[in-house]
Amino acid sequence: MGMNITKPCSLQKVPVMVTYNSCSSLVELSYCSGPCMSSSMYVLATQSMAHKCSCCREVVMNRKQISLRCPDGSYINYTVNTVAQCDCVTASCVT
Repeated sequence: MGMNITKPCSLQKVPVMVTYNSCSSLVELSYCSGPCMSSSMYVLATQSMAHKCSCCREVVMNRKQISLRCPDGSYINYTVNTVAQCDCVTASCVT
């Protein structure tokens, strides 16, 4: 029986079709994905629950220049924002 092992919060890549002014190209863009720690614990001193949450999200972004092919065969430069680094970041727990 195999175990389903999930990668921790990390940078992933996905092909995306980028189009601008009828010019387009298939480019590889990055995003963040994976589990991060969270917990709920009863605190005797306050007689309430203490919640700790974190989310997998970008911590460093880069601008990436890409080349888009136009219908007439020419190319134009286009800039997109892309994720360069991911990490588990403290977040507010929503109930």
